[in-house]
Parts: sequence; structure tokens; C-alpha cells
Amino acid sequence: LPAHVAARSSDVAGWDQGPPVTAGPFRLGRWVSGRSVTLIADPGFWGSPAGAERVEVDFVPDPTTAIQLLAQGVIDAVAPMPGVSWGRRLDAVPGVSVSEALGPDLVHLVLRTDAVPEVEVRRGIVDAIDRGRLVEVALRGEAVAAEGVVASQQPEAVPAWSGYGDGPPPPEATVDELDLVYVRAELTDLVARYLQAELHRAGLDVELVPLDSDVFHGIFLPERRFDLAVVERRTGPSPELWPWVEVDGAAEPLTGLADAGLADLAAAVASGDAEALGRAQRRLAG
Repeated sequence: LPAHVAARSSDVAGWDQGPPVTAGPFRLGRWVSGRSVTLIADPGFWGSPAGAERVEVDFVPDPTTAIQLLAQGVIDAVAPMPGVSWGRRLDAVPGVSVSEALGPDLVHLVLRTDAVPEVEVRRGIVDAIDRGRLVEVALRGEAVAAEGVVASQQPEAVPAWSGYGDGPPPPEATVDELDLVYVRAELTDLVARYLQAELHRAGLDVELVPLDSDVFHGIFLPERRFDLAVVERRTGPSPELWPWVEVDGAAEPLTGLADAGLADLAAAVASGDAEALGRAQRRLAG
């Protein structure tokens, strides 16, 4: 950044929404596509210096391989992965400590509204899924049911949902088959199969479309090539609501929904209204 913008690190202390340009404490070193990325500490970084001289990030194909490499000492740390019994398997590795300080990992079922245009059918689809059984039986302690549109661990979370999974089966839909797309992984495979079975029991035909991560995030989500999608979002301490409903016209949301009232609440949140975020969560849940 030019000196007149940020001559000292204190000049950027107020950029809590993110600076317009930043390099971060590391420079990109060697990059082997699909295999690894090496980060090298940048001595010219304007903030606090990096805590390590070099970090190599290896991409591994599945959670089982990651845990094996960790147990053998080939790697020093693993990032969260959507693996079955992931937490218990990590706890079983001698000498490993587990941190949950980086924020919750949310798994959303997203319905594209123009694929399922009837509101009562969309509500019926949601009601047909027994989330309690998914969490308590299929995932067996690896998850908790969210009672709102953001994770309950976040301080600003509002319990805006209740009673889902207890309603009647959905009415007969005008669609013959729904495509459910998701990133191919241990946990998402399990969740997708569970959703398929629940919706089949409710009279809906669902075809599973497992995809590689780059195809899912690079093509299917932005081009909205799905009827239903299982979307995993790793969040920080602040809730994010706006990917689901259009609020500023800048980009079409995943669901296809637009809501002027939510746009007003988004503006109020940005202006610092402490209560607007709670109202936005309730409105979005509805």
C-alpha cells in the first residue's frame, strides 16, 4: 500500500471489515497444483511477523489418509475435514490435541426456488427431514442441530427455527426428480444418502450428484446447476447471512430468493445496529 494510505500499522487498525489490499504475513512459494502449496514468511509484511518461517500445505484425498499421515508424523497438523467420526478418530491419535477455536462448521441444505417454485412443497421438503435422527443416529455425536440460520455457538445467533422434521409429508410436487449436488467426501456422502432416503420416504425422487470440490464450487454453485445442494460453510466469529437471499443486487443468491426487507436489515447491520442482525435472522428463517 502507498505510504500516504498506511505509513504505520496503526493506520489500518480500523479496517475491521478487511483492508482494500493486503499481502498477509506470507508469500506464495512453490505451488504444485492439486498437491501442495508452500508459504514463506514475508519480512516486509506491515503487521506482526509470521510465527513460522515456512508452512507447507499438503492436499490429501480423504480424512482417513490425513489421520494416517498425522499419526505417522508425516504432517504436523490437519485442518477440519468432513469425515465420519472425525473428532473421535483424531482423539485416538496419541499426542494429538484438538482445537475448536476457529469457529463452527455449518452444513446447509439449499433449495433453488425456481426448481421447486411452490412454497408449500419447499416447506414440506424441510419438514420431511428428521434432523434429530440425522444428528443423533447417523452422525453420532459429530454434530449438533442448528436452531437458526447461523451456528448456535456464535454470540449473535438467534434461535429462529424450531419444530422442523415434525410436519406432514410434502404435497405432490410438479417436479419429477430433484438433483442433490454436494462435494464428494465421507461425511457429505453420508448426509446426502440420509437426505435421499428421507425425501424418498416422503414421495420425492432425488438423484445424488457427488462432485469434486473445484467443480462444485467453481461451476455448479455459481451457475446454480442444482435443485438441492448440501453446502458446507466454515465460518468465523461473525455470522454471515447474505449468500442465501439477494440484498444488494450484486449477485444472484444460491436460493434465488430476493427480499427488500432483508436488504434494509443488512444495511442496518452494516451501520452498527446491534438488534438488526437478530431481526434479519428471524426474517430469513421465515
